[in-house]
Amino acid sequence: MKLDYAILLAHDLGAMRRFYVEVLGLPVRSERPGWIELGDGPAVLALRPRDRAYDGAAGAGAGAQLAFQVPLDELQRHESELRAQAAEIVEPLTRNDGSGHMTLFLLDPEHNVVELYAEHQAPAGSLATGAPGTTA
Repeated sequence: MKLDYAILLAHDLGAMRRFYVEVLGLPVRSERPGWIELGDGPAVLALRPRDRAYDGAAGAGAGAQLAFQVPLDELQRHESELRAQAAEIVEPLTRNDGSGHMTLFLLDPEHNVVELYAEHQAPAGSLATGAPGTTA
């Protein structure tokens, strides 16, 4: 089994599209009314309205956390660009020697957590694995 795509449910599909396309720079793979596919990697990020009976109401906090890997030399530039666009950064650029990651956390318009991370050379003797999801 492999993850093929993840879907984020949105109260405001237009705001979510603007954030992921214009702020984060993800390319649009395909789009039709009520469905947007983003990304150029093996997995797709899809956006759709929160309009089905089983969707439930969104909570006040995050419903998902997405991690996007970026080159280390571009991460600081991304932080500056995001600040210029008034993105809601909830944790500034941070070096984590335990995971071997530099991380930056922000929120999308629906309050999902978006992590931008880059791998860095961890000091000798650290527990760095480089595996996604080990950034905390």
